[in-house]
Amino acid sequence: MYGEADKTEAQIKCDEKFIIEQVELHDTPQKACDEVLKIAWHFYYDGDHKTAIKRFNQAWLLNKENPGVYWGFGAVLNQQGEFEQATKMGERALELAPINPDIMADLAFSYGNKARHTSPFKGKERNASFIKSYELFEKSVTLAPDRSMTYYQWAIVLYYDKEYEESWKMVDVAKEHGHEIHAEFLKRLSNEYLPKRKGT
Repeated sequence: MYGEADKTEAQIKCDEKFIIEQVELHDTPQKACDEVLKIAWHFYYDGDHKTAIKRFNQAWLLNKENPGVYWGFGAVLNQQGEFEQATKMGERALELAPINPDIMADLAFSYGNKARHTSPFKGKERNASFIKSYELFEKSVTLAPDRSMTYYQWAIVLYYDKEYEESWKMVDVAKEHGHEIHAEFLKRLSNEYLPKRKGT
């Protein structure tokens, strides 16, 4: 699916063979899709995004309506800096799973990254992405108030938006929920926040 290129007859036959083999192995397309998604996420968290995207594509072959497929596409695209496409995939995932707080948080983070990389000369577009990000974070923590990663992602986006005091508050909340904050991020935030806090 990713890339949307036309397939050759040989590739189509290969896809069909893969689907048959996986369904025979796992009983149903849904179960097969879930198993392939587990493998895809494993590669994603190991930092092998090239293999992860292949596995997410295989999961898509098995079940095109599984939100985890589009969530995975969005996660990889976000890592690759393709933020426009990342948000589109995240929106599709959210359409299929509208009350999933994890998908909301990752989509919010993608919108934050999109805003960060939008030219300052496109202020309206940039602000709209930040607003969308914050709305999604709000919804996510309402549904899952103990998910520490959400607060950390939110802190990072606030940092991008130069809302350093609010970012620091979110860092504190993330810590309260047991999240370990990266030292490099704390250093950067401290360099921006503490001098302003002291009025220097």
